[in-house]
Amino acid sequence: MTARLGERDFARMFRVEPADLPDSVKARIRAADLGWRPADRAELSEYVLGFLRLLEEGSLSRTREENLAAFERGWGENLRLLQCAAPGGYEEALRQKYFRDSKFLRYDKDLIISENPQLEYQAFVIARLCLFHSYLRSASVVCELGSGSCGNLLLFSQEFPEAELIGLDWTKASSAIAAELDRTLPSSFTGHRFDMTAPDPAIRLPAGAAIMSIHAFEQLGSDFAPILEYIFAARPSIVLHYEPILEFYDDRNLLDHLAIRYSRKRNYLQGFYTRLHELERAGRCAVLAAFRPDLGGVLHEAAVIVWKPVY
Repeated sequence: MTARLGERDFARMFRVEPADLPDSVKARIRAADLGWRPADRAELSEYVLGFLRLLEEGSLSRTREENLAAFERGWGENLRLLQCAAPGGYEEALRQKYFRDSKFLRYDKDLIISENPQLEYQAFVIARLCLFHSYLRSASVVCELGSGSCGNLLLFSQEFPEAELIGLDWTKASSAIAAELDRTLPSSFTGHRFDMTAPDPAIRLPAGAAIMSIHAFEQLGSDFAPILEYIFAARPSIVLHYEPILEFYDDRNLLDHLAIRYSRKRNYLQGFYTRLHELERAGRCAVLAAFRPDLGGVLHEAAVIVWKPVY
């Protein structure tokens, strides 16, 4: 059996009506190679054995200094590609390097196979567009925490070129990418070096700005209290996260069990959603949306959390 991810699938996953998908999103879905089939028994065995061997590797655990050096190298490579690219090639130049070709993908709490080794990234592009249009389309200022390659900000600018875009990231390379985009594109880009574990209060955001994080909070482990307080002090209109959230996994599911073990081995985000609920019960914030699209990566997957502070 073969299938293809289509408009109705993305609308279901990201909780919008198919008719409400913007034309730009529909065009991306039509243009992408989104074919897939269920993994057979041998392929599932291959995937699980490979995952278990990966979990045994010591390289999954890195110190903070090793992490920073790795991201500085990665985003530095994106910067060099951007400087050599024509504007039409910026999106590919800023593609996050942690996306690697694979025939495997998690989808609908199961494992699927695709002849397109870039299915994960192509689906990720469409997922981000769905989220931008659903939650951030009215934002005049958007700040990304952990902006990395600035690929998310670039994609947002292509949909909403009038928005002011701010990238905060702990690497020098990310700020340099933002400066390069601001120099070469009509949209406004600003970058600042910023440590989410020790936020600089001197870096102030315009009141009412939208804040987003995409595959960035995962690096915080359980050390998210400082950035949460920074967000509250910034008084944003809305906050969007598209991050791996442990609370959304089901430990009774084989793939989820592996993803939980992987997240813990990498010291990825833990307890964040639980803390938001505690803050909501205390009257400090309102959670507007929280769901798992069941559209995964190769090893784990992101969930959606949308909230805003209450004053």
